[in-house]
Amino acid sequence: MNLIVLDTNVVVSALRSRRGAAFAILRRIGEAWTPLISVPLILEYEAVGLREADRLNISPQSVEAIVRAFCFFGRMESPPDVTEPWSRFSQPGV
Repeated sequence: MNLIVLDTNVVVSALRSRRGAAFAILRRIGEAWTPLISVPLILEYEAVGLREADRLNISPQSVEAIVRAFCFFGRMESPPDVTEPWSRFSQPGV
């Protein structure tokens, strides 16, 4: 299975329309792609989803179900601590 990180805008776009590429990606979560998630990312999905629920014409319960699906199918990753000198993300050329 391929790993994928979805920006919150992609999730919101997928909820706006079933015709676009974003929805096609979202449909494949758990089948072809495993989402990489973190606590901050899940909290962002939830906050933005609840904020946009009326505009997207979905219920808060649907937003919660989508967040739970990401938690179920996702693989938890910790964001890198770029302030630590040993972090591979803070090393030039990596």
